[in-house]
Amino acid sequence: MAGGARLPRFSRRHCRRYRPHGLLSLPISRTPYKELTMSPFLHWFEIPVTQFERAVAFYQQVLQVALHEESFDNARMALFPKTDDSCGGALLSCPQARPHVDGVRVYLDGGADLDATLARVKTAGGIVVQPKTPLPETWGHIALFSDLEGNLIGLHSAT
Repeated sequence: MAGGARLPRFSRRHCRRYRPHGLLSLPISRTPYKELTMSPFLHWFEIPVTQFERAVAFYQQVLQVALHEESFDNARMALFPKTDDSCGGALLSCPQARPHVDGVRVYLDGGADLDATLARVKTAGGIVVQPKTPLPETWGHIALFSDLEGNLIGLHSAT
């Protein structure tokens, strides 16, 4: 931040104070997760990396996809494949982006066989932090891994 200014830390008391009015009074939907219809909330994601080529090779091996490299301004990006209606995202290498285990967590498509994807994480040098874990009802499974840059990344499988 400019001039060394720091953001204030918020306690639970502060969070309650700044909570939008009426948020807790909204009804909770009992509609099964797969039946909810709404526009996707996630439109774009960026995974910060410091060693660009190593990170690209890691994600291409783990997810078995080809990433498309782009550059603009002082940033290098490796774009994940995208369909017209899917969320887009990229690996991002620039001075402002720093990998961190406590950063934003995204869940990538782990494919139909999450165990095979986790095996590729290990082979590529990543660390499985949370093994394949079932979700409630018919939501599928999730897992977490640490990539070579130190980011904590989620995987989701519908099966």
